[in-house]
Amino acid sequence: MFPPEAPLAADIDWQHLADKFEMAGGYIKKAAIRAAARALARGSSTTITFADLELAAQLEYREMGRIG
Repeated sequence: MFPPEAPLAADIDWQHLADKFEMAGGYIKKAAIRAAARALARGSSTTITFADLELAAQLEYREMGRIG
């Protein structure tokens, strides 16, 4: 969901996120945008971290009516 130039942390555990949060593409996209917005709020040169992605996925889960 991220373009190649997106500043992603090198230590993101994508498999952990995939195993923990089962969601369709639209929700994944919303979570990715939410994580990027959270990182951007810290500053324009801030990296998107695992914590940003995990929190965004948890928030999407809540909006989907699931507990995350």
